[in-house]
Amino acid sequence: MAQPDLPQFPGPEPGRGPAPKARPGVVTVAVLLQYATAAVLILAGISLFALKDPVADGLRDFLPQSEGWDDLPQAEQTDILNNLASVIGVFATIAFIILAVFAAVHVILAIFNSKGKNPARILSWITSAIMLACCGLGSLSEVLGGDTPPTDAAAVQQQAAAEKIDELIPAWVNGVWWLALIMSTLGALLIIIFLALPKANEFFRKEQPQHPYM
Repeated sequence: MAQPDLPQFPGPEPGRGPAPKARPGVVTVAVLLQYATAAVLILAGISLFALKDPVADGLRDFLPQSEGWDDLPQAEQTDILNNLASVIGVFATIAFIILAVFAAVHVILAIFNSKGKNPARILSWITSAIMLACCGLGSLSEVLGGDTPPTDAAAVQQQAAAEKIDELIPAWVNGVWWLALIMSTLGALLIIIFLALPKANEFFRKEQPQHPYM
């Protein structure tokens, strides 16, 4: 006796998963902003090494003639001049490492954001908020704080050194750091906003698995 034919149900094709969701424009813009921010941070870090030797040489020539320098003890004057280059080098190295870490984090998060990974979006909000708070509030406090006239010899010498450093910084370096400030404030704010828009929410929402026969 012949067995009746059983109904055949189509199953999922082997090697074929659900079609990837199209990335919305707001997420693409946020990812591009993260890549741009990383590039600017690296450029800003490199500019620090370009300034190390000129700033040290300029300060060596300037400090002995600066106001308040003669009031410092001779041993302290010699110690400052001898350690000037190494102090600037350490500062430049530490600053470059910090900027490079933030740049690497932005690149990694941008890669995963472009793939719709929600943990990357959450971490992007956190890192962008940190940059916005540090750079934005720091710049605001500097603008609103005003200049306090120095009262002792050491403070006079420090203010004179700071003014000399500002004079030694080339225009292109100032441009790079202004760009870095803009990307760390306005760029960070835009990243937070774009990744929170409704179209971004749909892209980052995890799809529920469906039964192949439903």
